[in-house]
Amino acid sequence: KQKDKEKEKEKEKEKGKKEKEEKKENGELTTKKQKKKKERSKSHYQSRSVPSTATATSSSFALGKGEKPEKKKLSKAERKQQRKILKNSLRDPLPENKLTPIPVQEGEMQFQPVPA
Repeated sequence: KQKDKEKEKEKEKEKGKKEKEEKKENGELTTKKQKKKKERSKSHYQSRSVPSTATATSSSFALGKGEKPEKKKLSKAERKQQRKILKNSLRDPLPENKLTPIPVQEGEMQFQPVPA
């Protein structure tokens, strides 16, 4: 009797494992946590995707029903170049306005804009 019970338990375990694997293959979620997470993300996106006219800006009205303007894909080199330009512009916004010391006859230092 004891051995029969043990065999029965083994069969149950095997059955459970097989079912779990099948579910995994079919993409079904097994744990409660996973199910909850999926539900939460679903409801999150549903609430986000409701079209609202209140948030549409005037520029999006000009384009038509909130369509994004077509953005050209930049190559890696182009992106790098853009980033370099942006960084430089942030570091010194207007290089023409840089002041450099120019020595004057009296011996004191005065600041004058550099001629472009």
